[in-house]
Amino acid sequence: MAALSMTTLSNKRQFISLQGIPVKILVGAEGKCFYVHSSLLREHSEFFKAALNEVWQEGKERMVRLPEEQPAIFELYMQWLYTKRVFWTMEDRGADFERLSTLYGLGERIFDTVFQDSTMTAIVTASRTKDDNGKTWSPIGLNTSIIYENTPENSPA
Repeated sequence: MAALSMTTLSNKRQFISLQGIPVKILVGAEGKCFYVHSSLLREHSEFFKAALNEVWQEGKERMVRLPEEQPAIFELYMQWLYTKRVFWTMEDRGADFERLSTLYGLGERIFDTVFQDSTMTAIVTASRTKDDNGKTWSPIGLNTSIIYENTPENSPA
């Protein structure tokens, strides 16, 4: 089997760098543990780029605590880091839009604008996708509140 090189990919930007030792991310009040390649975190998130700088305790320990975040939401962010896809179920549109809105807020808090753009694209796509009854759904009420409560006034959201 031939070795994969960047030239065999249809788009060089699809290549994911998995260099560096994974860092420990403790998420939620219980501190659910996730390991993520530092190169991915630094590439996409200004928050993690700063936090993992060795002048800070987090960078020295190679561990970041996110006690205010939800583990299930952070896990979806990790999925995106490695696949560049935002996942939703299409089984419960209300829950999907709530999750997607919360994901957008996470992107805002960790300063990952590419992830925010991907999440907004997923929200638009989900709202244009028909359910089993041929109906489309749009984020309303709680979902839009989640986005606006988690973004600064000058945000394009």
